[in-house]
Amino acid sequence: MTLKRSIMCAVAVMLACVLIAGCSKTESDWKKTIGQDTVEAYKQFVEKYPSSKYAGMANKKIEELKWRATLKDNTNSGYLTFINNYPKSRYTPEARMRLESLEWKEALAANTKETYEKFLKKYPKARHTNAARMELEWLSVVEANTKEAYEAFLKKNPRGAHTVEANQKLSELGAVRKAAKK
Repeated sequence: MTLKRSIMCAVAVMLACVLIAGCSKTESDWKKTIGQDTVEAYKQFVEKYPSSKYAGMANKKIEELKWRATLKDNTNSGYLTFINNYPKSRYTPEARMRLESLEWKEALAANTKETYEKFLKKYPKARHTNAARMELEWLSVVEANTKEAYEAFLKKNPRGAHTVEANQKLSELGAVRKAAKK
């Protein structure tokens, strides 16, 4: 019986050594991965140790590093990619907000009815929705270019954007009408 017991003890010791060695290798690789602090290093760690207690942290670091890169790039496609890859991320609401802001700036730069309509269709209840409606309305007033259109605009928006421009246009139209009557 002592031989059997000795063999069992030897097997237990070997198993313990294997487990300890495996843990120390995981720990060592984790420390190395943290030192590198790159998306690629964390991906390799997760591939090598998918069941490790550090796999979740590695995935969170990948997400965080991808978010930082997205912020640095600050592009529509970057935010869309991040939102699609990490729909439940804590950064996704901010990515959506930043994407909307970029698209709003693009609509303002284009300054056409089509771009404002497209923006409103995509963002019917967003931060810049009211401003987009105002710009769309203003373009219609400018297109009409009548005293009645400017007056209606000013009545609806007495202190809004384009108030100065609308008053100036009314003055110009009044001067044109007075000159035409003479």
